[in-house]
Amino acid sequence: MDIIIPEDLWEEDVEGTLLAWLYDEGASVAEGEAIVEIMTEKVQHEICAPAAGKLVRKVEEETLVNKGDVIGRIEG
Repeated sequence: MDIIIPEDLWEEDVEGTLLAWLYDEGASVAEGEAIVEIMTEKVQHEICAPAAGKLVRKVEEETLVNKGDVIGRIEG
């Protein structure tokens, strides 16, 4: 299952920066667990795992991202 930056994560139409992955590549994560931090101009946001499984990163830390971007995947 893809890890997608939600369209409603922040109000403004601005990009954010993938600040930090909270788990290593290949780590097992639980559904609903915070797995990545995204920073906009004013606010830091956490994105939670959409499912349980192993984390696969598609975007590196310090990369600019937008709403709707696929930044990783959870593999069952």
